[in-house]
Amino acid sequence: MCHDISQVFVPLIELGVCPACSTKRAKYRCIKCGERAYCSKECQVQEWPKHKLECGKTERIDLEQFYPALAWMYSLGRLPGGRPMQVALQHKIINDPNANTPPTRLQDGIEAKVVEIDDTHPPSIFLDSLTWFPRAANENVADTMHRRVLNDEGSHLLTSVAAVATAILVEIYTTSSGSGSKSSNERRLRFKYRSSPIVDFGIATGSLEVKPQDRIA
Repeated sequence: MCHDISQVFVPLIELGVCPACSTKRAKYRCIKCGERAYCSKECQVQEWPKHKLECGKTERIDLEQFYPALAWMYSLGRLPGGRPMQVALQHKIINDPNANTPPTRLQDGIEAKVVEIDDTHPPSIFLDSLTWFPRAANENVADTMHRRVLNDEGSHLLTSVAAVATAILVEIYTTSSGSGSKSSNERRLRFKYRSSPIVDFGIATGSLEVKPQDRIA
């Protein structure tokens, strides 16, 4: 059995020492590829006969414009068949967790709006959000609640984020228009944020404050 093996081209994380003179600290990136840096124009000219073999032009994708695509990729795992459907989406909401409903203090001391479901009936697939959440203030509130429950990843969060990061790595950071590419017409794709090239990406951890009226349980 044969498997395609792709080379990952690691972005230039730090500028380091100029590769031409090996004495001064590099300050200026190559405009074409952005993956080699020099201390001066003179050193870049000196290094060019060697660097041009692996340079090639880099097409930079603005990360902010790519956000919808990232959201779409992240959402694919939530579609039917992508992972088990949330139990709460298979049973009708029988209480009133609308915006004006005050939060409830739970046994662990956390305050949140409790969503009660009718689990006395067999699981069902609801074709519209108002049928699923009949006491919603309006259809927009019901749709919003449906999206919140649908997007509640739980233990699937790390898997989904890792899948998106891996897909980006495979589809973008294995492209090269320089030495080692299959043809001189291949494209090198890399991300940028506004005017700065992105030199690394991964999974960040942290926390944020969620007010009780915005928390559901």
